[in-house]
Amino acid sequence: MLRLFSVLICLFIMACNASQNATDFQTTKAKNVAEENLVYIYQNRGCPDFSETYKTYGFKIECGTDVFDRLVQQKNLEVVKKIEKHYGKGWFDENFQRFITKQ
Repeated sequence: MLRLFSVLICLFIMACNASQNATDFQTTKAKNVAEENLVYIYQNRGCPDFSETYKTYGFKIECGTDVFDRLVQQKNLEVVKKIEKHYGKGWFDENFQRFITKQ
């Protein structure tokens, strides 16, 4: 009985440690992205309210004009490429809806 209890405690400690490491890993990614000081400019009619992406993911999203600007688009592609260098290919597009706050 005591041995079973010891095993359960060890498993609980290992699970807590694994969840802490996952949180640290996400924080490390955000810090690495934040060091690059990245800003994505959202270009579209009407700008939605964006969540605070800097604290969570390490980059900012700001609203631009609704006029299509090729230079801004090129800069955004570079920003997305740098973000995905840390989070993985396709991550930005897959998670873009998370950045918009629901009202």
